[in-house]
This record gives sequence, C-alpha cells and structure tokens, in this order.
Amino acid sequence: MLLSIASFLLVLAGNWLVFLWVIARLPPREPVSLRSAARAALIGAIGFAILQRVMVIYLGSVTNSAAGAAFGSILGLLVFIFFTSRFLLFVTAWPRSAA
Repeated sequence: MLLSIASFLLVLAGNWLVFLWVIARLPPREPVSLRSAARAALIGAIGFAILQRVMVIYLGSVTNSAAGAAFGSILGLLVFIFFTSRFLLFVTAWPRSAA
C-alpha cells in the first residue's frame, strides 16, 4: 500500500515537471508567469495521472475476450492519444488566458 502511494506521488512529481517545462519554457506567443505555469502544471499532472489510471483499468478489462485482445489495445491507445492531446491543449492554453 505504501509503495503504491509513493509510486503515485513520484508519477505526479514527474508529470508536474514535464508539464511545467512544456508550459513555462516552450516559446509561447505571450509570456506566462511561473506561478500560473506551476498551477496549470499541477492540474495537468493530476489530470494526466488520472487518465493514465483509467486507461490501465480499461486495458485490463478489455483483454478478457478474443476480440478485445485483438482490437481493444489498439482502440484504447487511440482513445488515450485523443484524450491526451485534448487535455494537453486545454492545460497549455489555460495559463495563457488566465495571465
């Protein structure tokens, strides 16, 4: 139990660092304050960790049948990419509009 909590916190910290770098350091058209970028990165890290957990549960449940084993992982990957791209767009646009 303690190891799973520690690994989830480590995932959150890693996601936060990646989102902070994407929001604050990639060249934006408008400057973003570090505080606004850190807040958006925290929201992004939490949302992305939740999205990762949901997709792990989905892939675990879809591989029980033969059709799910053949096509479920491919469809799950496409759904994950779709939601991740939408989520990343929202998270990176939010601090620029709030600043």
